[in-house]
Amino acid sequence: NQRESPLLRLPAELRNKIYSYVLGGRLWELKDTLTAGSREKNSMSLLRVCRQINAETASLPFELGTFSFESLSALMQWSQRMPPKQRDAVRSVRTAHCSSWD
Repeated sequence: NQRESPLLRLPAELRNKIYSYVLGGRLWELKDTLTAGSREKNSMSLLRVCRQINAETASLPFELGTFSFESLSALMQWSQRMPPKQRDAVRSVRTAHCSSWD
């Protein structure tokens, strides 16, 4: 509730700076199993605080982070599981060099 939350009483510009600090600049390393470490889960918990914060922050981890895939199959699994709105918000992707000459 905006009346009770000190965070939600702040001006939107200041909240956006806080959200960017908390959710931005992360490297999300995704493997074929798509397991996430505890650090990633903890930073994403901000999105579950309330509906208003979720609405204000839902795309930020995808816009501000870098997604690193260890293989083409990890990238494909991830892209098939992500909602289009979040997948389309991604701005930075890294892939490992995969050689088929093993």
